[in-house]
Amino acid sequence: MQLIRSPIEIGQLIRSRREARGLSQADLAEKLGSSRKWVIEAEGGKPTAEIGRILRALKVLDVELSVTEETKDKPVASGDAIPDIHDVLAAYGRKK
Repeated sequence: MQLIRSPIEIGQLIRSRREARGLSQADLAEKLGSSRKWVIEAEGGKPTAEIGRILRALKVLDVELSVTEETKDKPVASGDAIPDIHDVLAAYGRKK
C-alpha cells in the first residue's frame, strides 16, 4: 500500500499509473472530459486541483483510495501548508 500525504504525491501516483497503462496525457484528459493542461497540473501536484476530477482520474486509472486513522495525524512536513488528504476526503464525504 502506498501512503499519499500531499498533492505532489497524488500527482506522482497519477503520472506513474497513466504511464504504466500506456496512456498519454491527452488520452487521460479525453477519458476525464478535461484538458491536457489539467492533467499536467494535476501530475505536477497542483494543490488547488479539483478533488472531483482527481477522484475521477484515480478511478479511470484503477486506483482505490482508503483512509487509515494511523496516518491521519502524521505531519506532512514541518512548516508546510499542504492540505492533508484525509481532511480533503472527509470534506468531500468519501469514506471506505
